[in-house]
Amino acid sequence: MNHFEQRYASLSDDELLMIAADRMDLTDEATLALDAEMQRRGLSDEQARQKKGEVERLTEEEAKAHLREAKDTKYFVGKPKIYWAILIAVLVATAYLILVPRQLRIPKEWEEPAAAALTGACMAPFIVRSWVRQKLSFWIALAVSSATQVLLCDWLFQHYPLHSRGEDKGIWFASLGAGYLLGGALFLLVQRLTPQEEPEERLW
Repeated sequence: MNHFEQRYASLSDDELLMIAADRMDLTDEATLALDAEMQRRGLSDEQARQKKGEVERLTEEEAKAHLREAKDTKYFVGKPKIYWAILIAVLVATAYLILVPRQLRIPKEWEEPAAAALTGACMAPFIVRSWVRQKLSFWIALAVSSATQVLLCDWLFQHYPLHSRGEDKGIWFASLGAGYLLGGALFLLVQRLTPQEEPEERLW
């Protein structure tokens, strides 16, 4: 038994079929040994082509899944559970409308800025990793961020008359972005001044 016969005899059917699918790269001696082993096992070139196509398809699917899979970073999760944030924001807003008498509610001109800040405050805990939420500095930064969002949103609504619903959303996003930037900068500053070990990750 030559080297090729020994090698092919030690391979599984799938491994043998993958080699057969690329038989053009084999030497004459290797091809003869491969054909003899495939005949002994009852394998065909058609099975080899099918196996190669199956492997290529699975490889392509894995590559696409890997590209789609978001990765966690040091501070942020790859796949934030924004739907929970939206649900909480809706529940808080609903409870406010039901439980707070009209005469005790915030002035109407502050409702839109407050809604923007509520949305931002509900989203923030779900876009950061669990060890970040365990830091007191995160919640302080979130309070500063929310206050910034309320004040900036109110200022923008007062100084920039709206001509479309799109501009309304633009003010929301601008306020949220500015608040997050300020809150994030504050959190990072505190982290730099008081470095600590990262706590264990929680499930949410």
